[in-house]
Amino acid sequence: MTSVPLQHYKRTISGPVLSAFRSQQPAPPAFRGRSYAKNLGIKFQKQIEVALRATLEHVEFQPHFRFENGRGAYESIFPDALIPATDHTTIVEIKLRHSYDGWSQLTRCYLPVVECVYPGRRLRRLEICKNYDPQIKLPEPTDVLGPEELESWLESPSRNYGILIWGR
Repeated sequence: MTSVPLQHYKRTISGPVLSAFRSQQPAPPAFRGRSYAKNLGIKFQKQIEVALRATLEHVEFQPHFRFENGRGAYESIFPDALIPATDHTTIVEIKLRHSYDGWSQLTRCYLPVVECVYPGRRLRRLEICKNYDPQIKLPEPTDVLGPEELESWLESPSRNYGILIWGR
C-alpha cells in the first residue's frame, strides 16, 4: 500500500492506493482544438508513438489502470506507454517540453498505481520530450539521453529516471 499523495495533471489524488488493476477499456481519444500548444503536444506524441513502434519490439501505448484510493470509487490513469523488459518495466510520459510536471506525473501518479499492479517488479520512468531545459532540476539522479541511446538505456541497469530528448 502506497501512501504518497498522487498528482494527475492539475488534479490532486490524495490517499493511499488500496488496490489497482489493468483495465481492457481503451484510452479516451485525445481532444483536438483546445489550444495550439495542446495540439502541438498531441502531434508530437503521435510522432513518438510511430517511432517507438518502429524501434522497439515490445511497447504498449495508453495502458489503462484503475485504482481505488480510499474515497470509495475507482479512478483511471493512462500513462503514455509501458515498455516491458525481462527484469523491469519502464513507464513513459511524452511531453513537448521538459518540466517538473512530467517527473511529478510519472513519480507521484503513475508509479504508485503501477507498483500496486506489479508488486516487486522494478519500475523505471522515462520522460520523452522535444524541448529540454537543463535548468529544471529534478529531485533525483537522472540520465539524459538521445534517441540513439534509448535501447541501450532500456537494457542497462542504470538510473531509474531518464529523460530522452527527441531530435537532439
